[in-house]
Amino acid sequence: MNTQKRTLITFVAFAINYYLIMLAHRGTLMTLEQNVLVWLVFVTFCVFSYIAWDISFLFGAMASLYVFFLVFKSVFSFYTIVSVLVISTMYFLLFREKISLEVSLPNWKKLAAIYSAKSLKERIKKIAGVKAQGCEFGENQIERFSLLESEVKRINGFFDGSDTVLEESVFGTKKMIGDLLKDYCRLILRESHLKKLINNSGKANLQKEKEEISQKIQNENDLVAKEEMRHTLEMKGNRITEVEKLETCLGREMARKTQIEEIVFSTYNRLNSLKFSDIQTLDSSLNLLDSQVQLLRDELDETANSIILVEKQGLR
Repeated sequence: MNTQKRTLITFVAFAINYYLIMLAHRGTLMTLEQNVLVWLVFVTFCVFSYIAWDISFLFGAMASLYVFFLVFKSVFSFYTIVSVLVISTMYFLLFREKISLEVSLPNWKKLAAIYSAKSLKERIKKIAGVKAQGCEFGENQIERFSLLESEVKRINGFFDGSDTVLEESVFGTKKMIGDLLKDYCRLILRESHLKKLINNSGKANLQKEKEEISQKIQNENDLVAKEEMRHTLEMKGNRITEVEKLETCLGREMARKTQIEEIVFSTYNRLNSLKFSDIQTLDSSLNLLDSQVQLLRDELDETANSIILVEKQGLR
């Protein structure tokens, strides 16, 4: 806040409080101690204002001093209450920028971010066409989905009726991009599900237990007990293998997501370039896009089947 604004605010507060104290002390004189205090504050802040070259310090100090005089005369009088409100408003206006930057804005931004993230999570489930419960989405997943959704809206905006012949020719692309967005949302849900399974599998503990059992087998003399431990070791190994299969599926899912992003983010420029292409180039570009999308969707189905198979075998 600049000097002019501070001076105006403090002068208004000073003028109002001066008027209030004149009304409250009407017909009475200030004591010697009060007069000394007024002059002491006045002289001190005159000097301070001169050094700082800012008279708002003097007005603010005098306005604050008058509040104490009103409080000492009558705590709950009308004049005291009004004076307290005036001085509170003055300090609020003086420090409003600092308060809003350090306190208010971060809280509102945080609330807005929480609401926006929750809205995006619900939209992901809606587009995917599932009612998954307990899915935990990471910030990166939500951010990337938001960018992809914005790009899909931009592609849909291409079909604005400006070139009806071209738009009819590539209308199938619009549906394919919509299908890819749905696949992307389903991949986000699968990714979250796989991460949850992997995190809950206790792979590190399984590997540690497997090493401990292997050590015991070497030190065990009883053949029956050794055979039982070998069987247990095999079961532990199978569980670790299933977790590793899930990790492989997770890696594939994340790769598919990246491929969808590449296709979607390149489609808008590709569509615009077709406005100046001949029929042969148009057909070639559309066929290439169709083949890329179809291959990707086939791979998605293959990965989904792999995940289902692994889950049926179970992580027991």
